[in-house]
Amino acid sequence: MRKAGLGIDIGNGSISIVVVEGENIIYKDYRLHRGELYQNLVDMLGQVETSCGDRILYAAVNPGAVCLYPGIQKKVQINRISSLLEGQRMLYPDAGSIVEMGAQNSCFLTGIRERETLSYAMNGECAAGTGAFFEDQMYRLGLPLSAYSEYVRRAKSVPRLAGRCSVFAKTDLIHRQQEGVPVEDILLGLSYAVIRNFKSAVVRKLPVQPPVLVTGGVVYNEGVRLAICDIFGLNEEELLCGEEGAVVSAAGIAACACHGKLAFDWKHPVRREVADEEQKRKALPRYDYEKEALHRTRPLHGGEKLWLGIDVGSTSTNLVLTGEDGAVIDDLYLRTRGNPLGAVQQGMAQLKQKYGEALTWEGIGVTGSGRYYIAEKTGAGTVLDEITAQARAAAHLCPEVDTVFEIGGQDSKYISIRDGQVVDFEMNKVCAAGTGSFVEEQANRMEVSLEEIGNSALKANVPIDLGERCTVLMESKIAAELAAGTDKEDICAGLCRSIVRNYLNRVVGNKRKGEHICLQGGVVHNEGIVAAFYEVFGERLHITPFYDVTGAYGAALAAKEQGGTSQKESIRNEENYRKSQKWFLAGYDGTLLPGKKTVGIPRALMIYKFFPMAYQYFKTLGFNVLLSPETDDKIIALGQEMAAEETCYPVKLLHGHMEWLARKKVDYIFIPCIHTIRHETSGVAHNYGCVYMQTAPRIVASVLGLSERGVELICPVLDLDMGKPQLAGAMIKAGQELGCDKARCAAALAKGAAAMVRCEKNSEKLGAQILDELKPEDKVLVLITRNYGVSDPVLNMGIPGELLKRGCRVLTLSHLKGHDVDLSGHYPNLYWPFAQHILSGAKIIKEHPNLYAVYLTNHGCGPDGMISHLFAEIMGDKPYLKIEVDEHQSKVGVITRIEAFLNSLSHVENCTERAILPEAAVLSERLRDGKKGMKETKEPQQETVYLPPLSVYTEWMALYLNQKGKRTAVLPDYTAQDLHAGKAYSTAKEYCTFSAAAGQIANRLQETDGEEKQFLVFQTEGAEADGMVPEILRAVLDADGKRAHLVTPFLEQLLFAEEADILWQVLLLGDAWHCLDEEWREKVRASFREKTAAPDAWSREWTKSLLQEWAVYVTEDRQLLLAGDPIVLHSAYLNQNMEEAVRKHAFVPVYMPLSEYLWFLAAESGRKIPEHFTEQLHEFMQIYRGVYGSWKQPDERLQEIREKFPLVHGANLRYLCSLMEQELPRGKGMILVSPEYANYASVMEMLRTGSKYPLLHARADGNEEAEEVERREIFLGLLE
Repeated sequence: MRKAGLGIDIGNGSISIVVVEGENIIYKDYRLHRGELYQNLVDMLGQVETSCGDRILYAAVNPGAVCLYPGIQKKVQINRISSLLEGQRMLYPDAGSIVEMGAQNSCFLTGIRERETLSYAMNGECAAGTGAFFEDQMYRLGLPLSAYSEYVRRAKSVPRLAGRCSVFAKTDLIHRQQEGVPVEDILLGLSYAVIRNFKSAVVRKLPVQPPVLVTGGVVYNEGVRLAICDIFGLNEEELLCGEEGAVVSAAGIAACACHGKLAFDWKHPVRREVADEEQKRKALPRYDYEKEALHRTRPLHGGEKLWLGIDVGSTSTNLVLTGEDGAVIDDLYLRTRGNPLGAVQQGMAQLKQKYGEALTWEGIGVTGSGRYYIAEKTGAGTVLDEITAQARAAAHLCPEVDTVFEIGGQDSKYISIRDGQVVDFEMNKVCAAGTGSFVEEQANRMEVSLEEIGNSALKANVPIDLGERCTVLMESKIAAELAAGTDKEDICAGLCRSIVRNYLNRVVGNKRKGEHICLQGGVVHNEGIVAAFYEVFGERLHITPFYDVTGAYGAALAAKEQGGTSQKESIRNEENYRKSQKWFLAGYDGTLLPGKKTVGIPRALMIYKFFPMAYQYFKTLGFNVLLSPETDDKIIALGQEMAAEETCYPVKLLHGHMEWLARKKVDYIFIPCIHTIRHETSGVAHNYGCVYMQTAPRIVASVLGLSERGVELICPVLDLDMGKPQLAGAMIKAGQELGCDKARCAAALAKGAAAMVRCEKNSEKLGAQILDELKPEDKVLVLITRNYGVSDPVLNMGIPGELLKRGCRVLTLSHLKGHDVDLSGHYPNLYWPFAQHILSGAKIIKEHPNLYAVYLTNHGCGPDGMISHLFAEIMGDKPYLKIEVDEHQSKVGVITRIEAFLNSLSHVENCTERAILPEAAVLSERLRDGKKGMKETKEPQQETVYLPPLSVYTEWMALYLNQKGKRTAVLPDYTAQDLHAGKAYSTAKEYCTFSAAAGQIANRLQETDGEEKQFLVFQTEGAEADGMVPEILRAVLDADGKRAHLVTPFLEQLLFAEEADILWQVLLLGDAWHCLDEEWREKVRASFREKTAAPDAWSREWTKSLLQEWAVYVTEDRQLLLAGDPIVLHSAYLNQNMEEAVRKHAFVPVYMPLSEYLWFLAAESGRKIPEHFTEQLHEFMQIYRGVYGSWKQPDERLQEIREKFPLVHGANLRYLCSLMEQELPRGKGMILVSPEYANYASVMEMLRTGSKYPLLHARADGNEEAEEVERREIFLGLLE
């Protein structure tokens, strides 16, 4: 009798098939498909049919299988969560939580038992790659995946690899190999890194209820099992990690098919159809050149002197043998395979075997990321960085070269050359890393040989567009395309194009690209990548002879010339540099006296400024003071373990320092929240700390549960814009709360403040003294970053020590009188005081002939992503070194950058230059004070003002303005083309809203219609990155030669502008329009222009009548609240058609009222809202109470927000948090949208204590990621 059910689960890396009958599995199969989806599935189904086909009555699939069953009904597609729960119920009924790790996706479920509330979380894009990542690294090491567990069992230690991003971990892994760490230990460390990542990025705050069931292909990985037990604190009995874990989802799908009596024709999957000729995109143009001619060596002459060059890279190890004339006699290109010393020894042995054991060389030059390790082992006398080596080879082989593009296995380099010397260079940041090895890994996944991937790309008919993204996201897209059955040729072509686009946008950026560009590196073997470069540069592109061993050739030339960097450089200037540390400690020696309570102070964030004051203050009040130690491996581990949300690295370290103090049983922990910081020359109303600085201490204390552990947080809120009285008041109040009287606190504070001022003055005095003693030819390096970025040994990545070791004179920003520099006339809305100080330092360095900047930024820091554009603008052509600090633990890449920079500086002559800064009026000639709304242009009839796409809001505002004789138009919704164009202006983790706006405006400026164009771009008074968008847009467009006229009103001030009353009517009408039934929306929209012909149009009475008229068109059904960033919220492209998806699941979308959003933004800025606006908003809520229910009046809610949430400004953060607690009459859930990487989004997650409804926090990056759509579909499906 037929009654069995079939479940097919197709993932990015594997196919699982299970047949169940009743509660039993009667057949199962699991295999990796390696992109051969159709053929593998056909083979597996054939075996199913042979084994038990006659017993199968029901069948269902996961959404990943839909590509092979076109037209399949939605009801037979079982989502991930449902399939996991059903499979767990059948196979592991005792489980309390589920950990799922697939090739690209992962999720965590808890509360899965009966009568418990289900909670779940899924990985975001940057946490992808869990299962496939293990496979890639084994391939890199030349080991079969099946051997992973065997190696892990032999491991003796767990090296720390970077956590959050798998590219970080990959880079660390390579550098650990080059440092000689055993492979066994590295593989175990990798397992721990991935599980740590999973815990912090996916599990976060959710309770882990044992037993924990592990599902997915990682059940076969012993390292994962060990790491889960250790990191989650489980014993063997509390972990369910059996072989059947690999097919839990497929079993669940089969069970769902049986329970729901679902069926479809599972026996006949269909190959993906090939696009017709009209759909074919432009193929890659072949670049023809004589490849063999580029590797012509000459014979060895008897008795001549020889030099050996070695380049130790992550993917390959290369050797070049040169003669007395510098010509290449022999070259070897060998695979490193995780054993750099073995590869070098193999190469040397091959040379001796070929030329005789008597072969000797006069000297050895070594370059590459493993150069110091290999130099020590081989006795090399010359060690030089990769930049210098590559440039030296290019200049020798192609004297006319002015630009070098070099893509290696793990590093990509851009080099600008003048007269044979390096004048500028750039290396990839970690998120663009792995280009060469990434191609290799994807070739392995597709089972295409590395040599063939380029030829396959040239055969493509429909190259896919992988976008411009980090390699982890490209990997996810490739895996999805493979799973969907896309031709490998088309994937190969898309991969080649994307790697070139990534390189040009992320590494080269807006730097000079000359007329004679030399392409070199192992990727030249890839004809597809060469063709993609040729497609962009045409005849300017040239292939360097010996392109795949140019690093080794440059090292050989350096050895011959006795150049390079000596390993015995003197250490000097260290005493001066260390003086600041002594002043910072202000006499602190760590003594703890018995009988006194102890105040712990975490050595993190602003404590690097306030410690001298805090130490003297609490010591004078009679307390012990315990300062946490300098950041070390233990602090890092604690930070990564305790952090419940993805933040910038300094905030993660704060978790570690505070946890260290809590474990030391201190009575109190002191760290202030910095709301504002006074900057003497600032021109803005408020100088805000970033959203982390404003909130982190309280949030971290909550995450660590300090109060429950008996540790009291001393956390005064410092509003230093208000000057010394506010600081004094806050500190004295903190002292009084500890039981000290006011007078005693005031006296202690005077002593502490004097210590802090003394520290600052001593630093500036030392800096002035050093500058006064300089000779004209001296060069001094100035570390530019925040004070904690300079002083923390992890955040500065050991850079001060590396510079001092190389004989450099080193100053920091604190040694310069940056507070005396006034930039307010050039950057009038620079509301971050740290940014003001950093840019002031940049101006001083630019204009001082002896000073050169080493600029440190933090990965994941919103402000850094924006101000780095302004830093580059100020520095102009003056060389500086920029290094992005991240969780990446190895110094290898940092040292390369330092040595290359120092080498390039040796060819730079000191000269006095004036910083050329923009005048404030350039940003907005028509609207600088921000107080007068849409002020008329000088010649309004000749310039069109383009408004940003914001649904009917900007559409109806443009209608009003046009009726008043002002030429306005509304830009259409953003597109993939806009985002692609805008990414070219991105250098770090800029939000997609910035990239989309930059690209859209740039594309409009490209139009040659002869029309002068103005663009309306909103700014805010702080403290999030979005408020700086107009300033950065102006900077990047100016740098690109595109003159943009921007009109930049402040959002906080719109309700006080000339046209504020009209704007308010538009906002209320737009909010009402979004409440209407879908059908009536378009009817109302079509008739709106006619309505505005009324004599009282745009008046309050007219608005009220329309609000009442439209209210009858409201649909009363299940509601879903949509809120968040207004630009993302109202862009169907950026939010991936969110409203359409909500309606498809039979929910009514209820949008956050933009009128209320603006009301709260203005009120939070400290302004008193005109009463009639408040009355109208309340009136609107009353008319539409069927939609919004009994939402409280704005004034009452404002008071509740201020009492419930800590003081913080930026992105209307507290208002958005309050929406999570609002009730709707028929509310079922909420979707909160924000740009990917937005710092305020992380703060919201940390502040969130709960919400009235199930909540999905969707992060938009504009890359049209299928994973984000899947998360939304699962969320909506579960709500149904």
